[in-house]
Amino acid sequence: MIEVPAAALAADSLAAEADSSRSAPTDLIQYTLAIDRTDETVAHMYNPLHPAVLRLVQFAVEAAARRGIPISICGEIAGDPRYAALLLGLGLRELSMAPRNIPRVKQRIRNLDMVAASRRARAIMGPIRFGTDRACSTISTPWPRPGDIEPLPRVDDIKISLYVEGLPAAALNSREPLDA
Repeated sequence: MIEVPAAALAADSLAAEADSSRSAPTDLIQYTLAIDRTDETVAHMYNPLHPAVLRLVQFAVEAAARRGIPISICGEIAGDPRYAALLLGLGLRELSMAPRNIPRVKQRIRNLDMVAASRRARAIMGPIRFGTDRACSTISTPWPRPGDIEPLPRVDDIKISLYVEGLPAAALNSREPLDA
Protein backbone atom coordinates (compact mmCIF):
# COMPACT_ATOMS: atom_id res chain seq x y z
CA MET A 1 0.00 0.00 0.00
CA ILE A 2 1.42 3.36 -1.06
CA GLU A 3 0.28 5.64 1.77
CA VAL A 4 3.32 7.78 2.48
CA PRO A 5 5.69 9.72 0.20
CA ALA A 6 8.62 7.42 1.05
CA ALA A 7 6.69 4.40 -0.24
CA ALA A 8 5.83 6.20 -3.50
CA LEU A 9 9.45 7.24 -4.00
CA ALA A 10 10.59 3.66 -3.32
CA ALA A 11 7.85 2.16 -5.48
CA ASP A 12 10.38 0.40 -7.75
CA SER A 13 11.81 -1.54 -4.82
CA LEU A 14 8.38 -2.27 -3.39
CA ALA A 15 7.08 -3.42 -6.78
CA ALA A 16 9.95 -5.90 -7.01
CA GLU A 17 8.57 -7.65 -3.92
CA ALA A 18 4.82 -7.32 -4.53
CA ASP A 19 2.33 -9.01 -6.81
CA SER A 20 0.03 -5.98 -6.77
CA SER A 21 -0.01 -2.47 -5.39
CA ARG A 22 -2.56 -0.03 -4.07
CA SER A 23 -2.30 3.71 -3.65
CA ALA A 24 -4.19 5.35 -0.80
CA PRO A 25 -4.14 9.01 -1.79
CA THR A 26 -5.97 10.38 1.23
CA ASP A 27 -3.02 9.56 3.48
CA LEU A 28 -0.53 10.28 0.71
CA ILE A 29 -1.98 13.78 0.26
CA GLN A 30 -1.99 14.45 3.99
CA TYR A 31 1.60 13.31 4.52
CA THR A 32 2.93 14.92 1.33
CA LEU A 33 1.38 18.32 1.96
CA ALA A 34 1.57 18.17 5.78
CA ILE A 35 -2.11 19.12 5.86
CA ASP A 36 -4.70 17.48 8.04
CA ARG A 37 -7.98 17.81 6.18
CA THR A 38 -9.89 17.51 9.47
CA ASP A 39 -8.15 20.63 10.83
CA GLU A 40 -10.34 23.52 9.71
CA THR A 41 -7.45 26.01 9.89
CA VAL A 42 -5.56 24.23 7.08
CA ALA A 43 -8.18 22.02 5.41
CA HIS A 44 -8.65 24.52 2.58
CA MET A 45 -5.09 23.75 1.44
CA TYR A 46 -5.77 20.00 1.07
CA ASN A 47 -5.45 19.42 -2.67
CA PRO A 48 -5.49 16.00 -4.37
CA LEU A 49 -4.29 17.66 -7.60
CA HIS A 50 -1.18 19.19 -6.04
CA PRO A 51 1.77 18.51 -8.40
CA ALA A 52 3.76 16.76 -5.66
CA VAL A 53 0.89 14.36 -4.98
CA LEU A 54 0.34 13.62 -8.67
CA ARG A 55 4.06 12.98 -9.16
CA LEU A 56 4.06 10.45 -6.32
CA VAL A 57 1.04 8.68 -7.82
CA GLN A 58 2.80 8.74 -11.19
CA PHE A 59 5.97 7.21 -9.67
CA ALA A 60 3.93 4.36 -8.20
CA VAL A 61 1.99 3.74 -11.44
CA GLU A 62 5.17 3.72 -13.52
CA ALA A 63 6.93 1.36 -11.10
CA ALA A 64 3.99 -1.06 -11.24
CA ALA A 65 3.91 -0.84 -15.05
CA ARG A 66 7.64 -1.60 -15.30
CA ARG A 67 7.14 -4.73 -13.15
CA GLY A 68 3.91 -5.72 -14.88
CA ILE A 69 1.90 -5.74 -11.67
CA PRO A 70 -1.56 -4.25 -11.26
CA ILE A 71 -1.99 -1.08 -9.24
CA SER A 72 -5.23 0.33 -7.95
CA ILE A 73 -6.16 3.61 -6.35
CA CYS A 74 -8.74 4.01 -3.63
CA GLY A 75 -10.42 6.77 -1.69
CA GLU A 76 -12.16 9.97 -2.55
CA ILE A 77 -10.04 10.72 -5.61
CA ALA A 78 -10.97 7.37 -7.19
CA GLY A 79 -14.65 8.01 -6.51
CA ASP A 80 -14.73 11.51 -7.95
CA PRO A 81 -15.73 11.55 -11.64
CA ARG A 82 -13.79 14.80 -12.15
CA TYR A 83 -10.54 12.89 -11.65
CA ALA A 84 -11.35 9.77 -13.69
CA ALA A 85 -9.76 10.98 -16.94
CA LEU A 86 -6.54 12.00 -15.21
CA LEU A 87 -6.24 8.76 -13.22
CA LEU A 88 -6.89 6.60 -16.28
CA GLY A 89 -4.60 8.80 -18.36
CA LEU A 90 -1.84 8.18 -15.82
CA GLY A 91 -2.24 4.45 -16.42
CA LEU A 92 -4.45 3.38 -13.52
CA ARG A 93 -6.92 0.67 -14.48
CA GLU A 94 -8.38 -0.23 -11.09
CA LEU A 95 -10.39 2.24 -9.04
CA SER A 96 -11.79 1.42 -5.59
CA MET A 97 -14.52 3.65 -4.22
CA ALA A 98 -17.59 3.91 -2.04
CA PRO A 99 -20.64 2.26 -3.64
CA ARG A 100 -22.55 5.55 -3.97
CA ASN A 101 -19.86 6.88 -6.37
CA ILE A 102 -19.84 3.99 -8.81
CA PRO A 103 -22.67 5.13 -11.15
CA ARG A 104 -21.22 8.62 -11.71
CA VAL A 105 -17.66 7.34 -12.22
CA LYS A 106 -18.86 4.62 -14.60
CA GLN A 107 -20.77 7.23 -16.61
CA ARG A 108 -17.69 9.44 -16.81
CA ILE A 109 -15.55 6.51 -17.95
CA ARG A 110 -18.09 5.51 -20.60
CA ASN A 111 -17.79 8.98 -22.13
CA LEU A 112 -13.99 9.14 -22.03
CA ASP A 113 -11.71 9.30 -25.02
CA MET A 114 -8.79 7.27 -23.63
CA VAL A 115 -6.28 8.59 -26.17
CA ALA A 116 -7.18 12.16 -25.25
CA ALA A 117 -7.07 11.30 -21.53
CA SER A 118 -3.55 9.89 -21.90
CA ARG A 119 -2.38 12.92 -23.87
CA ARG A 120 -3.87 15.29 -21.31
CA ALA A 121 -2.25 13.40 -18.43
CA ARG A 122 1.14 13.61 -20.18
CA ALA A 123 0.64 17.36 -20.66
CA ILE A 124 -0.33 17.82 -17.00
CA MET A 125 2.61 15.76 -15.79
CA GLY A 126 5.09 17.56 -18.04
CA PRO A 127 7.63 19.98 -16.63
CA ILE A 128 6.42 22.04 -13.69
CA ARG A 129 5.91 25.69 -14.59
CA PHE A 130 6.29 28.45 -12.05
CA GLY A 131 4.18 31.17 -13.64
CA THR A 132 6.86 32.08 -16.17
CA ASP A 133 8.15 30.56 -19.36
CA ARG A 134 10.90 28.80 -17.40
CA ALA A 135 10.32 25.14 -16.73
CA CYS A 136 11.83 23.08 -13.99
CA SER A 137 12.27 19.51 -15.12
CA THR A 138 14.50 18.33 -12.31
CA ILE A 139 11.77 16.23 -10.72
CA SER A 140 10.10 15.03 -13.90
CA THR A 141 10.36 11.37 -14.79
CA PRO A 142 10.17 9.85 -18.24
CA TRP A 143 6.64 9.10 -19.32
CA PRO A 144 6.14 5.36 -19.89
CA ARG A 145 6.71 4.23 -23.46
CA PRO A 146 3.60 3.01 -25.31
CA GLY A 147 4.41 -0.63 -24.48
CA ASP A 148 4.78 0.06 -20.75
CA ILE A 149 1.07 0.50 -20.15
CA GLU A 150 -1.34 -1.70 -22.05
CA PRO A 151 -3.77 0.30 -24.17
CA LEU A 152 -7.40 -0.38 -23.41
CA PRO A 153 -9.21 -2.13 -26.23
CA ARG A 154 -12.49 -1.28 -24.48
CA VAL A 155 -13.29 1.09 -21.64
CA ASP A 156 -15.03 -1.68 -19.74
CA ASP A 157 -11.62 -3.29 -19.14
CA ILE A 158 -11.35 -0.92 -16.19
CA LYS A 159 -11.99 -2.58 -12.85
CA ILE A 160 -14.10 -0.70 -10.34
CA SER A 161 -14.39 -2.17 -6.89
CA LEU A 162 -16.39 -1.22 -3.86
CA TYR A 163 -14.92 0.00 -0.63
CA VAL A 164 -17.03 -0.31 2.47
CA GLU A 165 -15.27 0.39 5.74
CA GLY A 166 -15.04 -2.66 7.96
CA LEU A 167 -15.75 -5.24 5.25
CA PRO A 168 -13.01 -7.21 3.48
CA ALA A 169 -12.36 -5.76 0.02
CA ALA A 170 -12.22 -9.24 -1.54
CA ALA A 171 -15.87 -9.77 -0.62
CA LEU A 172 -16.89 -6.63 -2.47
CA ASN A 173 -14.75 -6.51 -5.61
CA SER A 174 -16.80 -6.22 -8.74
CA ARG A 175 -15.56 -7.06 -12.21
CA GLU A 176 -18.92 -6.54 -13.87
CA PRO A 177 -18.83 -4.65 -17.19
CA LEU A 178 -19.33 -0.91 -17.08
CA ASP A 179 -22.65 -1.16 -18.86
CA ALA A 180 -24.12 -3.29 -16.08
